[in-house]
Amino acid sequence: MDAKATFIREALRKHRPATVLDLGCNTGKFSILAAEHGARVIALDSDPKCINRLFNESEARNLDLQPLVMDLGRPSPRLGWDSRESKSLQDRIKGGFEMTLALAIVHHLLVRERIPLHAILDFILGSTTRQAIIEWVPPTDPQFVKLAGESLPLYNDLTINQCIQALPPSFQILDRLDITGSKRVLLLLGR
Repeated sequence: MDAKATFIREALRKHRPATVLDLGCNTGKFSILAAEHGARVIALDSDPKCINRLFNESEARNLDLQPLVMDLGRPSPRLGWDSRESKSLQDRIKGGFEMTLALAIVHHLLVRERIPLHAILDFILGSTTRQAIIEWVPPTDPQFVKLAGESLPLYNDLTINQCIQALPPSFQILDRLDITGSKRVLLLLGR
């Protein structure tokens, strides 16, 4: 966790994003870090308890941080007459942030929602105009194993190289951290 925090802190310090989207923020540790670095932050997670906790902390500390309950596997759709009154989540976040954080969320969308890797990456990277930080959790990770259960053999051949190959050509790897002992990888991507 320390190496991860240092990597993210350095990316925030170096790139100084004015706006940050944190997808699957959990309790918001990295959302808070981004807000502390001067960014206006939108933090999304499907767990109302996590979002409530983050809301209370951001209010108490007067941070520019808006936590929202959102299931990324079932994002809010367009609504209203002829689907024009309310935009979908994808429409609302597209190109709206200078940096997007997608920390330990890709494997959830792969396993729970069965969303193809390229579609997950397009969704994440479509929200940013500059950078994104993606945390790759390999199929050998205990959290991945637990999440996949009996479906784990479907993901045995999935590698970080496949993730990198699935990146749109408009993004390049600016920095990479291979987290010692876990085989997790953090990729800082930029346009």
